[in-house]
Amino acid sequence: MRQPTNLREKADPMPPSCSANNQAHFRSAKLGAVRLIARLALLRIAAWLTRRKLIVVTLTEHFGDIVACEPVVGHLRQAHPRVWLVWVCSPRYVELVQHHPGIDSVATVPCLTSWIIARRYHIAARQIDLHVNGRFCPVCLRALENPANPAITLNNYYRFGSLQQALAQAAGLPPLDEQPALHFPEGIDARIAQLGLLQDYVVIHAKSNEAVRDWPLERWPEVARRIRDDLGLTVVEIGLKSVLATGSVPFVDLCGKLSFLETARVIQHARLFVGIDSGPAQLANAVRCPGVLLLGQYRGFDNYQPHSGYYRAGGATILRAAGTLQQLAVDEVAAAVEARLADSSAHQAGTS
Repeated sequence: MRQPTNLREKADPMPPSCSANNQAHFRSAKLGAVRLIARLALLRIAAWLTRRKLIVVTLTEHFGDIVACEPVVGHLRQAHPRVWLVWVCSPRYVELVQHHPGIDSVATVPCLTSWIIARRYHIAARQIDLHVNGRFCPVCLRALENPANPAITLNNYYRFGSLQQALAQAAGLPPLDEQPALHFPEGIDARIAQLGLLQDYVVIHAKSNEAVRDWPLERWPEVARRIRDDLGLTVVEIGLKSVLATGSVPFVDLCGKLSFLETARVIQHARLFVGIDSGPAQLANAVRCPGVLLLGQYRGFDNYQPHSGYYRAGGATILRAAGTLQQLAVDEVAAAVEARLADSSAHQAGTS
């Protein structure tokens, strides 16, 4: 997929050579921008009537980024006590922010291009844009230019610290490095109870949305076998599509069956989270579940740390590969799991 070479590429109009599907997507993006502008205008009036300042925080995706940046809300609330705070995101991620007590309204856009168009009008008193300079919609291919801190780009953002630190600085905020939190709706525990999970289980997430982050998929069933046979624990797999199904070890397959917050609740009650750099790993950090994380080289970043808070402070054992994750052996991962489980009883007692 081509990355736009000119950060000043505008979202008008779609090149005629683009496919019909892309043109339809772009028309949807423009309509989404109109709707967002209208919504923010109404909220600006509502904020004025209540003598509050309208602040818009925008981070459209991905869900791990949104979870990592949750402390931005508290920072803005502390800095601006009388504020009407709006979070703008993709519709599929509304669940992550709609229950937050510090967020007054949630607005959605079909893609980043909608925000690129709408942000030009500066309807809010302040716009907190958590996208790094050059972030773009992979369909529209329109890059966002973030004047708050144009030095932070897709090519260097992990050189500015954790994901939270980098995105906060991209928005012109201090380099926040605080523990993220999740806010759960009523009734979620009843839904989780219906799953019938045993108390002693380990959650595995084995596949991300980028193959470069993945450990060889054929090695995960052996790790699952050792957790079950050698340690006597149930293995629960989460994610979009099962990797453990390729093996012969019994496990609980919850792939594609849970919402984001339901997934987080399942992780929260686990003895251990084992996985790669991914959105579920950010959920695990947010609910303070002890972890074993497999990290390799990513986009030229060798020793990057995606997490703030619990995992950064030692809540996870991080297995690093100097190059690709291919270099990590099954024995190394299994040993880290066994060692981390030895320290997880306190966590289990606190969440039971």
